[in-house]
Amino acid sequence: EILVTNSIRSEQIENDGMTILSRSYEKGYQCCDFFKTSFDKLAFRSNKCESSEHLGRTNSYEVLSKEFLRTFLPFIERKACGQQIISLVTQSWTNGLVKWTSRLLNLGNMIPTVSSEAAAAVTTLFDLYILTVFRICSRSKVNEDVLIGLGRGSPQSRNLNTTLNMSITMEADVCAPLPGEFDLYEPLRSFVSNGRENLDSIVNLDKFQSINDVCPASTKSKNDLTIFANKLERECAAAYSCLLAAVLIDVASNNANDEAAIDALRNYSIATIRMIPIFVQQASRSSCVHSISGKELIFQIMCVGRAWEDHHLVEHSNVYVDEMVERCSFLWCNLSTSFRMPPPALRFTWEQLVWVAFMTLLEGFSKVPHCSTEGRSLMSMDLATLSHGLHPESVKTALLERHQSIITTPSDSCREDMMRYVDTFIKVFYFPDEDVMTWI
Repeated sequence: EILVTNSIRSEQIENDGMTILSRSYEKGYQCCDFFKTSFDKLAFRSNKCESSEHLGRTNSYEVLSKEFLRTFLPFIERKACGQQIISLVTQSWTNGLVKWTSRLLNLGNMIPTVSSEAAAAVTTLFDLYILTVFRICSRSKVNEDVLIGLGRGSPQSRNLNTTLNMSITMEADVCAPLPGEFDLYEPLRSFVSNGRENLDSIVNLDKFQSINDVCPASTKSKNDLTIFANKLERECAAAYSCLLAAVLIDVASNNANDEAAIDALRNYSIATIRMIPIFVQQASRSSCVHSISGKELIFQIMCVGRAWEDHHLVEHSNVYVDEMVERCSFLWCNLSTSFRMPPPALRFTWEQLVWVAFMTLLEGFSKVPHCSTEGRSLMSMDLATLSHGLHPESVKTALLERHQSIITTPSDSCREDMMRYVDTFIKVFYFPDEDVMTWI
């Protein structure tokens, strides 16, 4: 109730269960009762321990973490009637995670001798769900390592006649944390490491990775791009559902009867909620950079080659910028017209798309070994073209020229901030040495 501010009461439920997910069927969303309802249907209530105070515990949920709420609250949608709803449900979350968490907890409550094993099974279930989502979004273990701050990949190939340096983790490099952010990613690194160890003898996560599903380089391949837009939608929805997984494990830790099981679930809950904001960010960004074919775009920037060193001015930006703008616009068109993703999640996804578009451009620029003043002018022109192309009105206008359907205007999100960020990288070359080191 504190989490949602004004709790939503389901008219279909007579008890005190709270419905945190309740979107009308007319809009095509599933209506999912909160975990408490599912638990109550199966619950075997033991008189041995009826209150948290009996165990010296309070009801102060870890979900009150400021970092978690800062990530979670933007996904709350306010309907015209004033009701607040959260629509982040996937079928595997509803039909798998909720049901089996309820069953395992009740098994432990009914048979106290196996309560610790039941709690361990619950944490394994959540490890499987969350790490599977992460592997699907990142596409490989080596990409995961980059995303959690364990360093960039080794060179995959090197052309002896050029200075091109290609990496198998090129797309993950776009989203890699900066050295100064290393400590911020410690909760995620710890969770992923422990989860891998826990699942090592149970499941092979490599079965879920897909390195070779390359996004089409040309936006003319509309059918192929539609497939990737749908894939982006599913992957982002799965990543966002992990926010509710964090809430679910927190609530689950308050519904066990055995003290050892409660402590185990509570510690796992704290670890999950600490890392989930960074997890959602990295998983969604990884999916977005792949959907815009980040590797191909970076390669095109590097292939400009000596043009970056030329001493004559160019009147137009490079072709790859127009292709990136068109691809982002096409992805927005598919996401906004499918009506499967709720508006808050749609806005968050577009923000990540804009972020990775600018960072992909920056990643490509960073691989240019030598650049003249005129070359930096060309970089600035590429940046201006990208920023203008991703302006909400520019996206809408471009789409309306090719589509008859009504296109929703995207949010302006972080476009201006990212433009300034990349622009500073381009112009820092002109700074005095002392200012350059301060910027670095």
